Amino acid sequence: GLRLTGRDVTLRGVHRDSVVIDTRAGYGILVEDCENCRISGLTITGGTRDDDGRATSAAVVVRRSTVIIEDCIIRDNIGDSATVARTVVGVIGIAGREGANITVRNCEIRRNSWDGIALYRGARAHIADNVIDGVDKASGARIGGGRGVGIGLTWDAHATIERNRVTRYWKGIGTFLNAQADIRENVVEDVLTWGIALWAPANGRATARIGGNIVYRTGA
Repeated sequence: GLRLTGRDVTLRGVHRDSVVIDTRAGYGILVEDCENCRISGLTITGGTRDDDGRATSAAVVVRRSTVIIEDCIIRDNIGDSATVARTVVGVIGIAGREGANITVRNCEIRRNSWDGIALYRGARAHIADNVIDGVDKASGARIGGGRGVGIGLTWDAHATIERNRVTRYWKGIGTFLNAQADIRENVVEDVLTWGIALWAPANGRATARIGGNIVYRTGA
């Protein structure tokens, strides 16, 4: 898709309802080696699923960068149903990879076919005041929005997650392996399995501070 790199790069639309980027790509907007960058006032849609199951296909992928993503709509990044079925994973809304430092605020992240926001391998994030809505509440072999986790941290990612609404997803908010999270004042509702989860294997050290959240209507 579109690659942002360098320093002090801003990609800004007049209003997110009227400025639409239809990426048609596995990595819709790739923010890579970009310092003090910003994406705002856009709708980002039309993402596809890469054939390689190891790819972190997402509407926005951040790597070795500091970026603010605000006042955006990230929607309908579903991908080809046959490819999604074959690879199992779909298209993430926002993916933070190694070296990412992300602020996500005042965004609507809805009807994407994998995690709403996923952080991997040392990524850092402040995630606040967003709506993350799977819409379709898809599960199993069904292809649609809401597969995966609304907000998921794994490996050794770190995040503060506050005042978000996560709904109609397979799973709500999760901290896995060696990740660390501060999870407060969120609403997690109408999810197929668990609302908020902390999980690590025997040698893992996942930690979280969880307080002041509302979890309502879970399937497990």
